[in-house]
This record gives sequence, structure tokens and C-alpha cells, in this order.
Amino acid sequence: MIVKPLVQPKPLRQLEVLMQRTPRDHTAFPELEASYHKRRAGYYGEQSLTYIFKRFFHNAYVLQDLRLPSLTGGYFQIDALILTPQHLFLLEVKHLKGTVHLESPHGLLTRELDGTVEQFPNPLLQLQNTSEQLKIWAKNMRLPKLKVHHIAVFTHSNCILQRPKGALLLRPDEIFWSIKHYIQNRTEDTELCQIWSDTLIQAHTPAPPAALNRLGITRSEISGGVWCSDCSKLTMRWERQRWRCTKCKHSDAKGHIAALQDFFTLSEAPFSNADIQHFLDLPRSATVRRFLYEVGCERLPKPKSHLYTHRNIAHIL
Repeated sequence: MIVKPLVQPKPLRQLEVLMQRTPRDHTAFPELEASYHKRRAGYYGEQSLTYIFKRFFHNAYVLQDLRLPSLTGGYFQIDALILTPQHLFLLEVKHLKGTVHLESPHGLLTRELDGTVEQFPNPLLQLQNTSEQLKIWAKNMRLPKLKVHHIAVFTHSNCILQRPKGALLLRPDEIFWSIKHYIQNRTEDTELCQIWSDTLIQAHTPAPPAALNRLGITRSEISGGVWCSDCSKLTMRWERQRWRCTKCKHSDAKGHIAALQDFFTLSEAPFSNADIQHFLDLPRSATVRRFLYEVGCERLPKPKSHLYTHRNIAHIL
């Protein structure tokens, strides 16, 4: 059973918003686009495993997309983790198209596509590194010991997988059948799995969106405005208590909520009333103040009481 489901990572959502609101002639756009497609492919790969987990793994605990603090600083990432009372399976997910070849468990991973050969990190070595970090973390958390196994999963439907004998480089539909003897018809006490899963979920720290300056763009260079839900243009204007599209004349009283979600997705830094006025192209600070309270924004304490912070407003959309 899935006890920690996959959710869309904040950095991916941030890149989606930037792709929609950054002028295509901006110098940072090609790099933003490349980063977006890379992250989206990884997310789609992990997402494709959800069906497999729901279909087959009723007698195991499954956690997707974990980001745990490393004792040496920073964080380490786990694409998916399967828990049984005696075993733990670490999954590294690759969403690669083309002919993928791994000569040996310690060799280079190569991908041939359209006559071009590229090299990629060996997922089995990545798993070894992740495994060592997890063991150190688990020891520090005083968790019961489990035998750790490594599985690299290749999720793209157009991937031809050439693998060394005995290496757990698998397609999604092979995962359960490769490890079913560890998890099927288990009668052991699941308390240990519960302890592990509770501790992992509590320690999980979602990745924040990147600082805009690290992406080569400033907030002032991002196109503001409210999207028209009919013609998909940033052409809505606030008139007589409603947003009205200057192109197709569609109106919407709540169009600012999606725009505010975009703004909050771009950065988690505190912001001012004037920042939102500029982003939504609104002339009156009182209107902005009402919108911010509507979505649950809060003022910072003095001496920064002119700034606001936000919470997740997805439930309002």
C-alpha cells in the first residue's frame, strides 16, 4: 500500500509557471526549457509506477519521492522505497527513451537514440550511494536494521534495455515478480514497517523552488497578469468587481486566485502589497489587501509588517 504518495515537486511546478510567463526571447529561456523537460520526464517516470504499486503491493509499505536530511549536510533523494518487515527496497527511476546499455554493474550507462550515443550516471552506483546515506541516517534515528536491496527501474515505453546478467535493472511490470517472494503472504508483525514509514514521512523535507536569480531571471522580467480561462491569454483586467478579458470579453470573479498561485509558486520569499499590485496590474492597494486575506496570507511581525507570507491555496482553486 502507498503510505506516502507522489506529489508534483515544487521546482517542477515553478518551471511550469516560468515556461508560461517568461518571454521566449529571454536569454534564460533555453535553459529553463531544458530543465523543465528533464524534471518533467523524471516526474512522469516516477508517476508511472503508481499503478504498479497500487495493483501489486498490498502487503508492503510504499513511499514515493523522499527527500531526507544528510548528516553531512544537505539532503539525499529517494525516488521510491518499498518496506517489508525484514527487507527494504530502494528504487532509482530513469525515464530514458532509446537503447539503454549497461555493460557491468559498475560500468557506464549509455543511451543510443537517433544515432547519438550519450553517457549517464550508473543508477546502480547511485543506489549504492543512496543506500549508504540511508543506513547512516537510519542508525542516527535508531531505526531497526533491514536488509537493503537496490532496483533501477526504466519507465519509458520506448526504452530497449540491455542489462548485465543478475543486475536488477527492470521495467515497471517486472518489479513485483522479481521481489514477490519477499513480500507475498507475509505474516510478520508490521509494527516495524510502521515505525520506519512514520519516521521517514516525518523527516521528509520537500524541495523548495529555486531562487529566481539562480535560474537567471528576476521577478520583474516575468510576465504578470491574470489568465483568461476561455482564450488562455494574460488579458484579464479588474473592472466592476470582476476580471474581464479584453480579447474575448469573458468574465471571472475569481481569476486572481490562479494568478496568485502562480506568484507564490515562483518564490517562497516574503512579498509586499506593491509586488502583487504590479503582478496583477491592479491600481488599488485595498483590492490587493482583500485578495491576500481571501487566500489566507499573513503579515510578518514588526519591523517587517509591510511584508506578507502565504500558505498553499490550491484548495481554493
